[in-house]
Amino acid sequence: MRRPLVRTVALLAAVTALGACSDGDQPEDKDAAPCAAVEQFGTALDELDATFTADSTADDVREARERADEAQDRLADAADEIAQEQREAFDDAWERLDDQLDDAEDGGGVGAAAESLREQATEVGTARDDLADSLSC
Repeated sequence: MRRPLVRTVALLAAVTALGACSDGDQPEDKDAAPCAAVEQFGTALDELDATFTADSTADDVREARERADEAQDRLADAADEIAQEQREAFDDAWERLDDQLDDAEDGGGVGAAAESLREQATEVGTARDDLADSLSC
C-alpha cells in the first residue's frame, strides 16, 4: 500500500512543480513556432549572405535565395498576429533585399552588388532580431 501512495505523492509533486513554472498563458508555447521560424530564417539569411561574393555562381545565389524566401514566408506566417509592427518592418526589409537581388541578377551580378547586398542583409537581420525580441525568443 505504501508504494502507490509514494507514486501518487511523487506525481502530485511533479504536477504542482510544472504548474508553478507556468503562468497559465504559456507564452513559451505560443511563441515556440515563431521562435523556431526566427532561428530557421537566421540560418537561411546567413547562407544567403555567404553567397554575396564574386566567387558565387548564379545557381548558388538562386538556391540560397529560394531557401531564405521560404524561411521568410514561414516566419511571416508564424508571426502574423503576434508582433504586427515588427513583422511589417521585417517584411519591408526582406522586400528591399529581394528587390536588390533582382537588380543584381539583371545587372552586373552579385559580385558587383555585394556590398549593398550585405548592407541590406544586415538590415534584414536587425529586423529579424527585433521581431524575435518582440516574440520573447
